[in-house]
Amino acid sequence: MIQDRLRSLLLLLLLVASSACTTLKSFSMTQVPADRSRPVEASETSGGLFGIFFSNSFVDEVAEQLRAKCPQGRLSGVVTKYESTLYVIWVSRKITATGYCLPGAPSPGAPAAAPSVVSPSPPGGTP
Repeated sequence: MIQDRLRSLLLLLLLVASSACTTLKSFSMTQVPADRSRPVEASETSGGLFGIFFSNSFVDEVAEQLRAKCPQGRLSGVVTKYESTLYVIWVSRKITATGYCLPGAPSPGAPAAAPSVVSPSPPGGTP
């Protein structure tokens, strides 16, 4: 009898501990280029006990990774996703960025080693 209750309690605890809820918190995209021959992707994850986070620097690391994958070109068609997953006492955050590395020099004003992100043109004209 006690063994059955202990087994049921253990099963219940296992089910609760293995459950999670994932939400997409943010999604953004720049203009997608015609030349999509060189895709690049970067992602970083951060976690916190009870949803308490002490740093957001993992976001900067994603941008640095994308720049490093396209050192002599410029980035375009960048899609970013920010998602979080809630476990029972742990919250995991993930940033994923994908884009396309276009050949050519970075835009004026950008450092030589860092690609620039191409902004979409306003409707009906150039910026």
